[in-house]
Amino acid sequence: KLLVIFTFFLAISWGQAQEPGHHNQMRDQEELLGLLDQTIAQRQFFIDVRQQEINVLKGHLQGATLPIERMALYSALYNRYGSLNNDSAFVYAERAFALAREVGLEIDQQRTSIDLAYCYCLSGLYDEGYRLMPSRQEVLPEVLLNYYIAQCSFLQWQSEFTTIPKLKAERLKQSKCYHDSILLTDSNPLHQLQERVQIEGLMSRQ
Repeated sequence: KLLVIFTFFLAISWGQAQEPGHHNQMRDQEELLGLLDQTIAQRQFFIDVRQQEINVLKGHLQGATLPIERMALYSALYNRYGSLNNDSAFVYAERAFALAREVGLEIDQQRTSIDLAYCYCLSGLYDEGYRLMPSRQEVLPEVLLNYYIAQCSFLQWQSEFTTIPKLKAERLKQSKCYHDSILLTDSNPLHQLQERVQIEGLMSRQ
């Protein structure tokens, strides 16, 4: 998933580079391309590291008895599987969402709801995904970055399947607005996306 989001930011950068007054964007684009090449070249290394993390999390899951602990581990597994296997990510997103509704705080409910909505939309089930998304007015500050990333991706994906030029342009414009909001919310959105669910405290207690 991170590679998909990385490529999306590259596409945004490319679009900006074509606009008047954005000549310096070309240099930034070349830097992004270089980073992308490095990431692709090290793909197997990243896959191996991610699989090791998954194995560790599954080991902790076997000993987790409290619902709140299992919810955190399900969310962590969703994050780790997101860059490897969308079907597995979907399963753990659903489990985390179900437990969050039972025992989680409002922040857990919003985060897992956005995660599950992302899985639905990634599978092309936009109606189901949007029904799970909290409204902008409801979103807590702690999950605002998650919300912006999800909305930016949703609108970008929808624009690719839109054949009506006016509607396509409108969705791309909205996606660009969310992209700008991501940059304003955090200076390193890719890192924040990778670490959306923090479980260091839970892991240290195991």
